[in-house]
Formats: sequence, structure tokens, C-alpha cells
Amino acid sequence: MELSRRATAWPSYLAGDLGNAVDRMQPVCLRRCWVWLAAMAAAVCFAESSPGGGTLDDIGFTRLTQEQGASISTGDGVAVAQSEAVFGSDGYYPSTTHVEFAGTTFLQGSGAQAESVHATSVGRNFYGLSRSVSPGVSSVTNYSAVGWLNGDYLKSLTGQLPAKSAARVANHSWISGGFGNETLNSLHRTDWLVETDDFIQVAGVNNLDTGGGEAPASLFAGAFNVITVGVSSGRHSTGTTALTAPYTVANRVRPHLVAPTNQTSFSAPLVASAAALLIDLAQDRPGLSNGTQLSSAGRNNRTITNGETSEVIRAALMAGADRQAITDLDNGFAYNATSTSGLDPRFGAGQLDVYQSYHILAGGEQDARERGNLGDVKMYGFDYEASYVAGQPRTYRFSVDEVSREFAASLAWNIEINLERIGGVYQDPSVQLRNLNLALRNVETGQTIANSNGAHDVTENLYVPMLGKGEYEISVSAASFSPLNPFTIDYGLAWRFGPSSTPMMGDVNLDGAVSLVDLSHLQRNFNLSERAVWTDGDLNGDGRVDRIDVGLLAGAYGGGTIPKNALAPLAAGASGFAPQVIPEPSSVLLAACGGLVFFAVRLQRRIRRRD
Repeated sequence: MELSRRATAWPSYLAGDLGNAVDRMQPVCLRRCWVWLAAMAAAVCFAESSPGGGTLDDIGFTRLTQEQGASISTGDGVAVAQSEAVFGSDGYYPSTTHVEFAGTTFLQGSGAQAESVHATSVGRNFYGLSRSVSPGVSSVTNYSAVGWLNGDYLKSLTGQLPAKSAARVANHSWISGGFGNETLNSLHRTDWLVETDDFIQVAGVNNLDTGGGEAPASLFAGAFNVITVGVSSGRHSTGTTALTAPYTVANRVRPHLVAPTNQTSFSAPLVASAAALLIDLAQDRPGLSNGTQLSSAGRNNRTITNGETSEVIRAALMAGADRQAITDLDNGFAYNATSTSGLDPRFGAGQLDVYQSYHILAGGEQDARERGNLGDVKMYGFDYEASYVAGQPRTYRFSVDEVSREFAASLAWNIEINLERIGGVYQDPSVQLRNLNLALRNVETGQTIANSNGAHDVTENLYVPMLGKGEYEISVSAASFSPLNPFTIDYGLAWRFGPSSTPMMGDVNLDGAVSLVDLSHLQRNFNLSERAVWTDGDLNGDGRVDRIDVGLLAGAYGGGTIPKNALAPLAAGASGFAPQVIPEPSSVLLAACGGLVFFAVRLQRRIRRRD
């Protein structure tokens, strides 16, 4: 089968002659397709873009290794797969003699071919000894992208099921164009693979074009069960393309996560590496899970722990993500979860944070109250519900004794594809998307603090920058089902709500100091009168940012702590600090501003004297 050469406009950053690139590909592609495959990294991206120590610091891995020492899981025993587009004179294979791959066994899933600079760089982030977060991975099967889609693995548009594999995580750092029946069948098979075999798929979304405009969505962005990855700078494509059922909704939130590299080609393998690390942790410590699951019955017959299911791994990665890192980059974006599924439309759940995700899994599986766990869940943890029946409640309670810096929870499930042989091709024309919701409420007041109720995807997410003292309940529920015929589905839930600490009075941005930065935050939100929280500048917990808060900040400027007998600040709308005697509002504002101006003038004079 020849690859069609139908013309289309591709972003200029995909450097090189695409026509020549197509000619160099194996002549095995989806029938009647016009899919063009190209490495997301073009000429400029082929330069060394693997993460150094700074990147591993940014994603929490350095902190984790310092804390865990020799006991840390490394990905040892977790087999992985890597598919690569053939680009220019390169093949699809990494440089197997590279020092980063010492001790690694490589298998050629798509036959013998030349080495690829791009594949080598991706591999270093995925399983490299010093550049990845799972350096213990020692078994890698490599595929060309065309081979993966066709006869070597997915076997799209054929009467065969996808191949079996010992691999648990696959990375795809390439894009494709074209949205026909071939793409739909590939998506069916990819989602089926994740749900049936718990074979986790990670893929990079498209990079922005050289002009900064949006680029076409990639093939894997359309899948439900794939983890898609962008870059922390936000310079990547977003959303999905509408196809036929069940992929009918355009602009579902993609990517799910981001990582701090220059190109999505190199961010995706960092997330894939983190998935391998978490799988190894669950395997090393089976006691973290309350049970096991028989994955892909009739295929690999592999028994896995609850903690290494595709649903739990996806939930742990997303609940552990760092939202604040996006805002801290100061590149014109601020993290803003405006989607109904609780995600930022450009950054998903936020930046990969291996430290937090590792501790979520290490916190262990903790059942819902309806499963007999009447005590509080711990600060970190997860649950795998193997047979949730729509209409039944599932709740998880916890208490906050002091101020918690942030709360995050992610719910993940898979769309269930049932491949049937119809007209000589395995497909599922009647698949249905199940709908779950996630909420957090204050048990004492009954107030709903946050909820996530998207209707077009397989994840719901909650994020609260600061929770006040009190008792809370996470709840999972179903929507859009018939009470006479409720559906049954398995899900993974992951959460974290710590560490708990009492912030310094006046430290609005929680950086450990009371400075002009905190005044700037407060000024930006001054007169906010509804649902304000500590990080908006509401220092007395009355739900407003007003002159009282200015006075509290002014009194604590330069340092200070919360009064010994005062209550910790609470969530929006709740009572906070006990009333304190303060000056009249007008004099407070003038005094605060005057004091800060005096400080700035003194600082300026000191600088002049030094000059």
C-alpha cells in the first residue's frame, strides 16, 4: 500500500522536505490514508534537548531522590516501548551504544533500520541513566510510527487484533495528520489497548508553529485513554478534533500534563518515564494495593496490583501535578482551571511533579467509606474501584487540623472499547462514553467547596489552593445513566492535601516572607468580595479582600507569625482570625502604603551610597 501524497499545509517548523521524508518511509500505511508522519522535533529540535539537573529539579525528582535515597524505585523490571517517525536520513532506532543506555536491551519491532538522533534524545528522557526518572528500565522495544500503526502493532483496518506486548508503557513523540476512517480505527485500537491490557500510552501534542499560532491537533490527542503531554511554556497545540462517535466533541482538554522542556517530543518521555517509575513502585511494594487485577484476560493473562492500573497511574500523575509552576514561569500565562473537568485548557493538570505523584502512590490504597473504611483517608493516597455501579455513592473523608497549602484530586477511568470483527475489520461502532463526577464538600457546613462535572472526557479534577480547618469529603458519583440499567465501570482516584502548615501572617503568596510581592497580590484583588481565599489576600478569612487585610499585612511586613491564640485562616466564607483591634480603615491604608514607601526610599538611598 502506497502512502498518498495529497497536499496539505503543515507548520513551517516541521523542517525538511516532507515529500522526501514520506518517500523514505516503509510503504506500509493505513489504506486510502493521507497520514503524514513527521518527528515533532525538526532541525532545531534535533539539538540536545534532554533535561539536565535543572529539569529534574523542576519536576521534583531531585528532591525525591534526596529523600528516598537507595530505597527509591527506578523502573527496574518494567518493560517499555518507543515509536518514532522516520525523518530525513534517520531511521527509528536510538543509538544503542550511547553511554546513557548501558545495560539496556533493545528489540527492533519494525525491522532493521538506521539510528535516529531524535529517537536517542527521546530515549535519554524516557529510560536514560542520568536524564530520566526511571533509569532502571532495561528492556525497550522500538517501532517506526508507520509500523506501530499498521502491521507491527496496532494492525489498524485489519481483521487482526493489536499485537501482544510485555511492555507496560509506550511513548510516541510524533504527530500525524488526516482524520478519516483510518484514524478512527487507530483511536479505537489505542483506547482498547489501554483498557484491555493496561498498556499505558503517552504521547506529545503538536508544538506551535514558528509564528506562535495554533498547530493541528495530533492523532493521539483524540484518544480518551492516552496521556497527552505539552511543554510548560505553553507553546503547544491544544484541544482535539471532532470525528465520529465516540470522538465527536472538539476541544476536549489536551494536553493532560506539561513538562519543562523546549519541545513536546522531549516532555512526553519524561511523563512516560514517571509512569514507569510509579508502576515499579507498585510492583516493589504490593502491600500498597488492597488487591490485584487480571489484566488482558485471554491475551497476556498478566496479574497486576491495583496501584499499577492505567486508571490509577493516570490519576496519580494528574493529582500530583504542580499548578503553581505554570504561574511562576511568568511567561504570560497563569494556571486557570476553567474547563468543566477541572483542568486548564492549555496546561491540563499542570507541570509534572514526580515527588507528589510518588507520594500519592506510596500513601497506599484507601477504600471508600461504603467499602468499610469509616476512618479518615491519609494526606496522600489512592483508590481503585474495580466495579463501581452507577448510582451508588463513593465517599472519602479527611480532616484538616491547620491550614493546608493545597488540595488536589483526580479521577480517571477509561472509555471501554469492545472490538468486534465487522466486515473483516475489528472495530466498535457502538461504544458509549460513561460519565462520572467528582466533588469536595465541607462535612460540617454542607458547603460544596469544589466540583468537577465535565461530560465529554474520562477525567475529573479538583484543585483548591488552600483548605481551612475542618472535615471534608471527596465524593465520586455517576451522571447520565438509567436507574433501571446502571452501568458498571472501574476507576482510579488519587488525592493529596498537604503538607499542612500555618502560613506566616501577611505571606499572601506563601513564599515564606512578607514583602512587596504580597502587597502586589493583595492590591490586585483589593475589593474582591466573594469567595476570596488567603492567596487572594484574604488574611482574616472573611471571604473578602479589604482594608482589614491591608492592616494585617502592614503589621506583619518584613516578617512575623500568626498570633499564638489565633485561629488559622479558613476557606472562603468561613470565620477565620478572632477580631483584632486595628486602626480606622483609611489610616490603615495610608499607614501601610507610607511604611512600604519609606522602606523603598531607604533601600534606594543605601544603593546610592554604595555607588
